[in-house]
Amino acid sequence: ESVAQQLKSEHAATQASIEESAAAIKRDLQHQVSQSQSSVANDFRTTMQAREEKHEAQLRLLAECADERAMVFARCLDDDRHEREHRQLGLQHEIRGCQEACSTLKGDLTSLRMFLHDKHLESSSRLNEDDRAAARDGLMGPGIIG
Repeated sequence: ESVAQQLKSEHAATQASIEESAAAIKRDLQHQVSQSQSSVANDFRTTMQAREEKHEAQLRLLAECADERAMVFARCLDDDRHEREHRQLGLQHEIRGCQEACSTLKGDLTSLRMFLHDKHLESSSRLNEDDRAAARDGLMGPGIIG
């Protein structure tokens, strides 16, 4: 009986040792699972935070790009406005010059008309005088010759 009891006792001790080892392995596995869950949760939070930061950075870049484009567009509009104003001033100056030239030309034409009219009157007067003189002297005047 002592061998049977000894075997029983060894068996119980082995069984207790196996159960203790199984419990230790189970605790270790549960600890690893808990760490893995914590690690996955941390990794998920880190990934989501990184994704959010990346998205915010992209939005900032888009906003900066839009701001730059708006400034470029505003500068182009401003440059176009300045160019139009410059051309307008040039055209106004050119128009004033043309108006002055037209006024001068109009005055010159009026003076020329008056001059031609005066010359025509002088010429007519001279012809009439010549005709009267020719008639007085008995000669044919140039106005009669046709």
